[in-house]
Formats: sequence, structure tokens, C-alpha cells
Amino acid sequence: TDQNETQFLTTFVSTGSDLVLSVTGYDIDLPDEITVYLNGAPLGNLSTGPNNGLNGGDVFVIPASAQQPGNNQVLFVEQTSGWTWGVTDLLLTGSGP
Repeated sequence: TDQNETQFLTTFVSTGSDLVLSVTGYDIDLPDEITVYLNGAPLGNLSTGPNNGLNGGDVFVIPASAQQPGNNQVLFVEQTSGWTWGVTDLLLTGSGP
């Protein structure tokens, strides 16, 4: 099929510390268009941006208590099949001292 994917999955290994996920969304038209999940639990939604453009970026706190030992999954889900969307500039950092 030549339809756009409805999901993007990435993984990371737990550090046992709070983390911050930064991400920039592409062509996010509606406030509930893209939901972000951590290990199946919703973290939030990507913010809207210009049509066919990048949004201002989003930040999600990933508490140590929400992480599983070992591998963890961050899943981005587009609610409408076939819509154009994307993510870029994914960065996972510690929350600081």
C-alpha cells in the first residue's frame, strides 16, 4: 500500500532515573491527532503546527516509576489512517540534577 504509516515505534533502555523526551511533529493538524504512549500508557498528544510544516516541539517527562527495567517502548499513533504526519528531532535526556 502507498498509505502513510499510522504508527512509529522507538525504544530505549531504562536508566532508573526520570527522563525527558523532546520531539518535533510534522503536519499535526488536530490536538488529538497523534497520541504518544510509553509501554502502552498514554503520555500525551503532539501539539498542532502549520499544515505541511513542523510544530514548535513537544516535551514529555518520563518518570523513572513509569519505566520498565530494561527495554521501554515509545509509540506514536496517528488517529486517522492515511494522513500525512511525522516526527523528527527525537531526543531523550536526563531531567537534570
